[in-house]
Amino acid sequence: MTRRATLWSVVATAFTVFALCAYFIGQYAAAQKPVSLDALPEYPFAGSAYSLDDLAPADRDRAEAALRQFASSVAPGYRPTGERFLAAKGGDFIWDAVRSSVGGYLSAAGFHSHDAGQKLHTSSDVAFIVWDRANRVQHLINPAQVLAVDLQSPLRGGPSGDQPVHIYAYFELTPSH
Repeated sequence: MTRRATLWSVVATAFTVFALCAYFIGQYAAAQKPVSLDALPEYPFAGSAYSLDDLAPADRDRAEAALRQFASSVAPGYRPTGERFLAAKGGDFIWDAVRSSVGGYLSAAGFHSHDAGQKLHTSSDVAFIVWDRANRVQHLINPAQVLAVDLQSPLRGGPSGDQPVHIYAYFELTPSH
């Protein structure tokens, strides 16, 4: 091999190593960005937000317990480490509106839908979606997931208890080990 060929080989190898290091450092930095549950959008229809404090304490506690129980069982090997509870008033709660607004926010942060569905869990009918990091390298660095879950059966809210209120929540799921 000539001296010139050897020099080009060294330069090409150094460039490749530099590019790989830059890629992994970039993926590491992107994976470390936390997804703030507080930044996730509320139910997207104007005027539909409902204060959880306006629900009867027993109803609220029961709904939050059901959502927490589901969150702890939806992804084997994961446990909830962060939570945010919300409520929306109105008769028709459109789960796809939550899924698309949150999914749009999370896809910009490098997440994709990992699992979704509707299940009868204990006595509650729940709809859920789990987002995971789309990039395998980022997932290896930070395997946290985000869960959105909704109680499909509305509670009775309002001063006279005649207004249907849907309780839903966002959870951060981290590996149990």
